[in-house]
Amino acid sequence: MNYFYKKKFLLESELKKLGFLSMIAIKIDDYDRIITSYSKKVIENIINIFDKKLRDFASFCGLEVRRLGDVRFVLFCPRYCDIEKLCAELSSFFKGYEIACKDIRIHISTSIGGAFGQKNVLNEALMALEFARTHKLDYVLYSDDLGLASKLEREKFIYDLIEKAMSDDKIVPYFQPIFDRDGKISKYETLARIVDSDGRAILPGVFLEYSRHIKRYVDLSKKLILQAFSRINDNTEVALSINMSISDMIANPLRDLIIKEIDRRKIGNRVIVEILENENLCASNSSKVKYYIQALRERGVKIAVDDFGSGFSNFNLLLEIVPDYIKIDGEIIKRICEDEKARKMAETIIGFAKHLGAKTIAEYVANEQIYNKCLELGIDEFQGFYLGQPQAEF
Repeated sequence: MNYFYKKKFLLESELKKLGFLSMIAIKIDDYDRIITSYSKKVIENIINIFDKKLRDFASFCGLEVRRLGDVRFVLFCPRYCDIEKLCAELSSFFKGYEIACKDIRIHISTSIGGAFGQKNVLNEALMALEFARTHKLDYVLYSDDLGLASKLEREKFIYDLIEKAMSDDKIVPYFQPIFDRDGKISKYETLARIVDSDGRAILPGVFLEYSRHIKRYVDLSKKLILQAFSRINDNTEVALSINMSISDMIANPLRDLIIKEIDRRKIGNRVIVEILENENLCASNSSKVKYYIQALRERGVKIAVDDFGSGFSNFNLLLEIVPDYIKIDGEIIKRICEDEKARKMAETIIGFAKHLGAKTIAEYVANEQIYNKCLELGIDEFQGFYLGQPQAEF
């Protein structure tokens, strides 16, 4: 059993005897950064100093203190207290606090959660703490209005969904056609789906970002890419695009897997790698990304920039990598007929693409009116439900 859960289990057994409880949970922020930056001895000193200061506060307020194995602590007493006031005071107690270890001075910040009642008080305080941490708040009091319980239930559902899909090989690729100006399919985009126990295809918006949170994103993506590459290996006339983030290209096992599989299957001239435009290409990682893209291009792979125009468009990304395709963000395409600003933005992107020698692709072509407007503006290729929905087969 994980040490944290063992300590939590023992504390829950102790608390059952006390009945009504007022409780505060507190955690040192950025602990992962701290443990990678300092020696074991320095880290032990940090925790010991923090522990002592916390116990000084608890003693003054008449509270018991327990440590839950890592850098989470709980303070409690078997009676009603003004938890909101105590949370505010504890937050102020550590605001701007520095721990001095020999010649090292380390700034400490905290996240705090509070709860009171007779049942599940420890879990509620920890949920409030997690809510405060993820929303970057000093402290949060547990309340049913926060929806913390339902949030945890949803996360458990998604976690179980991902784990079952991984074990049952239910992570599958779907393929959405992309058409040229003559109405012919030029390529397909690979899209992730999980097929549940009822045979329904679950969209990536449900599970993909959460898979990063539980560190299953790479495993999930590997399964998807291997299946997709296997499919075009068997369909020699098909070209296929796959999505990669800049992070994937810098330090991720996916980057090596893709190169290895392209070499093994000799399919480079039928692969397009779409780079997500919502990440900035900064100076520190520019050379790594360009080196990887060069390795792809040497194998015949084409490069696309996805969702271009969403948020603050990264024109620097285009200038650095000079893509073969620029996919215009669907939010622009959706409004292209009735919104003058959207039309002008599309025209700007089309002009910039021509300057770079890149083709443009319109995403989210939802109806004939949008399709005709995209044709009129000179967009080269088209993708959307009006033309073809994602399917499990080509």
